[in-house]
Order: sequence, then C-alpha cells, then structure tokens
Amino acid sequence: MRNNDANWTTVAGKPKGKAAPSSTKPSGIPVMPKAEIKTIKLSDSAFSSMKSRLPEENDENQPGEIKPQKPVVAAASIEKSPPMKTNKPNKSSSNALSLKQALQNISADKIKELYQSSKDNSSLWVEKVCYWFIEQFKDVTSGFNDPTFSKEDNQDYPLNALPTSVKENLKEIFDTQAKLKGITLCRTAILNPNADVHGIVGYQVLLQYFLRNLHERPNDSFLDDVDDLSTSIKRYPSDKVLRLLWAYSQVQYQYPGLALDIWFRLMFPLIENRTYNQLIVENLSQITTRHAKHKKFLQANETFPLESHIKLIDFVDQPNPALTRDMRTSLSKSATILADLFLNNTKNLAQYSRYYFQVLFPVLHADKQRPSKSQSYIDRMIVACLTDKSIHKIWLSCHQKDPQSSLDLLSLLHTNETTISGLSSSKELRTIVQQLRTISTEIVDNEENDNVEHREFLSAYSKNDAVVVNKCKANSQFKISSVLKLLVLLYVSFTIYQNWLWLTVAADYLLEDYMKHPTAVVIKERLSNACIETRKLALLSLKHGEEFLRSTMANIEPYAIQYGQYIQKQWNHLLKHIEGPIYDKSAEIAEQIQKLSIIIFNQSVHYLKLLFDWSSYYTANLTYLAEIYITQAYEIVHDKVANFDAKELREKFDQFRMRVIKSV
Repeated sequence: MRNNDANWTTVAGKPKGKAAPSSTKPSGIPVMPKAEIKTIKLSDSAFSSMKSRLPEENDENQPGEIKPQKPVVAAASIEKSPPMKTNKPNKSSSNALSLKQALQNISADKIKELYQSSKDNSSLWVEKVCYWFIEQFKDVTSGFNDPTFSKEDNQDYPLNALPTSVKENLKEIFDTQAKLKGITLCRTAILNPNADVHGIVGYQVLLQYFLRNLHERPNDSFLDDVDDLSTSIKRYPSDKVLRLLWAYSQVQYQYPGLALDIWFRLMFPLIENRTYNQLIVENLSQITTRHAKHKKFLQANETFPLESHIKLIDFVDQPNPALTRDMRTSLSKSATILADLFLNNTKNLAQYSRYYFQVLFPVLHADKQRPSKSQSYIDRMIVACLTDKSIHKIWLSCHQKDPQSSLDLLSLLHTNETTISGLSSSKELRTIVQQLRTISTEIVDNEENDNVEHREFLSAYSKNDAVVVNKCKANSQFKISSVLKLLVLLYVSFTIYQNWLWLTVAADYLLEDYMKHPTAVVIKERLSNACIETRKLALLSLKHGEEFLRSTMANIEPYAIQYGQYIQKQWNHLLKHIEGPIYDKSAEIAEQIQKLSIIIFNQSVHYLKLLFDWSSYYTANLTYLAEIYITQAYEIVHDKVANFDAKELREKFDQFRMRVIKSV
C-alpha cells in the first residue's frame, strides 16, 4: 500500500514537467490520467469504503475521494490534488504501529459513544462499532503476517492485548443476536476480495472476541452458516481460510460440544489439504485433551456428532499420503478420547440413545472389514445405547433394511460380558429374536426376488430355543463340566486305591533296577534338601509376619491416641459454647465418656496384645508340631523306600504266577 502511495506522489510531484509534452503529443496518448486513476484506486483502501458508511464523520473527505475517480485528462486536474497526495505518505510514515500497540490504543469511550448514537437500530450500531474498530488498524505496520498467530505463546492473543475497559464495553453492548450479526459481518468482510490486510486482521480480532464470548449456544442457523461457509471456503486464498479456521476454533473455550460440531463441518473436509491439516489436527487435539475428563462436554440440548465421528474412525484407518505419522497418531488418540467421552456422558447417552442407535445400527456391519480396534469402538457404543427397552422397537424397524447388522448385534450380545440394562433376562432376548424372525419370514415370503440377507438370518436362527446363550446358561454348563471332571477323578482315584497292592508289586518288580540308578539317588537327595529349605522358609515367613503385625500395632497406637485427643479437644471446644445447667451436666458426661473411652481403649489394646501373643504362641506350636509330623512322615517314607524288602512280595507273586500256570 505504501509503494502505491509512493508511485502516486511521484506522478503527482511533477505536474508541470509532464503537462508540456502532453500538449505536443497527439490526443491518443492519455498515459498520465490512466496511471493517475489506477494508482488512486490502489491507494484507496478498505478504510475509505468504511468511511462512506458513516456520513456524519467523513463529510470532509467525500469530495476528495470522488474527484480522483473522474477520467480527467488535463493537467489542471493533477494540480488540484497535491494536498491530499502529500498527506497520506507522511501520515503512514509517522504513525508506524505494531498490532499489539494498536489494540492497546483503542478507546472504550468511542465504542460507547457510537452505540449511544444509534442504539435503537441494532444493525446500524453494530456496523458503526465494527467499522470504527477496523479503522484503528490502518496504520499498523507489523504483526499481521502470521494468520494464526502461532509465534505467540499466549493462546488468548491478540484478544488479551485489548484494554479491560474495551472488553467490558463490548460485553455490555453486544448481546447474543448482536454478536451473531457481528460474526456474519466479519466473516463476509474477511472473504471480500477487495479487503485490505489491515482490515482483515481487525475483523479477525473481532471475530475471535465474538466466537469466544458467546453468552449462550447459538441456534441451528449458526451451524447452517458454517455449512454454507464450508461449501465455498475452498475457492478463497489460503491466508483468509487459515484466519477463519483459527477464529472458529476459539469456540472450544466456551462450548466444546459446539466446537466439535464446527470442526467436523468446517475443518474435517479440508484435512487432506497440506496447507491446513496441521492446524486442523492440532485443533481437534486441543478440543479432546482440554475436555478429556469433562463430564459436561455436551450440554442438555446438544447431541454427539456420531456420524462424523464414525467417518473419522474410518478415515484414520485408511492410509493417506497427505498426513504425517504424527498427525495420524494424534487423530487416532483424539478418536479414542471422543469415544470415551461418548460412553462416559451417561445422561446425554440416555437422553438421545434412540437417535444414536439409529445411526450406529447400519454401520455395525461394514462391507469393508474394519480393524479390530475401530470395530470395538462401534461395538461398545451400540451396546451402551441399549439402555432403554424402547430401543427394541427401533431395532425391529431397522432390521428390515439391515438384517446383517442384526446378526452382528446378536453375536455381540452373546459374547458380551457386561450387563445390559435394556436386556435384563434371556427371555427378553428370545422375544426379540422371535420378532426378528417373523419380520424376515414375512419379507422372504412376500418378495418375488430372493432376499439373501434375510434368508441368511433365518438360516442362522432357525430355532428360537437354541438362539440365546446367556451368562446363566454358560455358567451352568461350566458347573456341569466341572462336576463331571471331578467324578472322573474320584473314580480313577478309587480304582488306584483298590488295586494298590498289585500296582506296588508290579512297580517294584519293574522299577527295582531303576531305583538304584544314580539319577534316582540324586532326586532323593534333592527332595530331602527341598524339605529342609521349605521348613526354613516357613519359619522365616512366620517370624516376619509376627514382626509385621507387632510393628503395625505399634505404629497404629500413636495415631489412635492422637485421634482420641482430637475428639477430646473438639468436645472441649463444644462445651465452651454451652452455658447453665446443660454445661455442668455435659461436663460430667464428658468426663465419664472420657474415662470410659480411655478404659475401652486400654482394654482393647491389652486384649489385642494378648490376642497377638496367643496367636504367635499357637502358631509356633503348630509349626513345631507340623515340623515333627512332616519329619516323621518323611522318615517313614524314606525308610520304606530305602529299606523296602521285596523278597516276600516277589515270592507271593511267583506263587501266584505258578498257580496261574497250573490252572492253565
């Protein structure tokens, strides 16, 4: 803009030197007037068009703005305009301001004055305030090149640079409807192809304020405007698109549910554009991480954008060269947090469960197989929707179009381990299956063409009695199988006990040589060592357990005493506020209670000590007795194994064999 002004003054600075040759040349060379008109149009910024909307403030400048637009060829017309041409470059060069300084210099009184001048006409004063606000940025020379202000550490910038009085006045005069009008005005002005960069930045600041300070959630017409903007935003320059995306992301600080809806409507369609996808991914990450544990993520009149969320889940699973690995990881994490927010918001889920079920049911059975992680999200969400028995009717109506989804949902319910409030018993699920079979049967019988999906459903659920396998039935089958295994084990044990003599004789006859093997001897030694180590470990464990219990009691005792003292202190504090006979009686009762509590505490400590002493004494005795019996049993077994005389059994076995031979 300054370069255009400099060129304009250069043309106008030498009017006499260029007027003479223009008279000698033919009339077909009107070069100077064309250059003058063209440069004046370029120097005429967006602020002059704003001034034309305010006739009472800019009456003096109107004649000066109309004159340069006339197609004057003579040199006299050039001589009329030097005062205005020389003022503009001097003004721009003397008032060099940064964006932050321009924001700090805005006057709150002027805003109130403009509001008071035409407060009866809301459209007029909104335009006046906005245009005057934008005019304060015409001398800004730095701070407007970054459309998203990414270099600033403070997330409130540039709004935090406004004086507090300006914010208070804006809050006082702008209600919700006025803010919506201001949002429309700022959005239209930013997308204006003739808008100046200084004015665009001013509109961006105003748009940030309006979207960040909405008094209440706007109506559906606001989202309709967002949809219209989403369809037309692609044909605008990237600088303006980035500014609008950044401005609309400010809604998350006041209404996270609305911000999520705006993200899916406005930003998600642009996620494959490499110019915007970094900002879009970061914005979704901010929305989810900022409100990850927020139970009131959605208000009472807001619904979760479930359809768009499913599209996001499917989009994350697909490879896309426009997204980096970090972006895909961030999107996947955000999708997981959104699924958790949907499941944890039980009030909203109970209120809109019927709508959510209608959305989730058709996508439960996808033509393309989803990854297990994404499919688990959808499974958990649709199971969470089965909170009301009224959903059964919706299920029956949806079954006509998507019987495959009914198959998947029934399979999911069979294997689901969580309790479902809408299906409290297997009888209800059998009833639903019977109704689904009736619908599929009617469709198959009435249609001329074969309905393959409904036939598959009927073939899978041919009998109502064999359909449901709920938890109770599964548990009963598990119990029956456990009892059968136990009976088989008892039968095998009894058989071994009955034939123990023959088994020992046969084992001795067959394993006589093996028992003397060096490996068997080593095994015996290791078993004896294991017995000794086990006994030492048991004694050590009992010792440590006793020490732990005693130390625990010793550590608890001072805390119990402090608690008693605290109660006594509070009781004394209470007695100070009681007067008269009640005080005397309460003092006596307090002393008695104190004495009684001390006696009870001392007796409890005494008996607890006795209890632990007795327990340690009997534990030691039981350990000693167990050691004796285990040692004796081990010695008997070891003696029987080491000094086992198999001659007698061998003779009996030989006699039995001879009898068998003789009988044969």
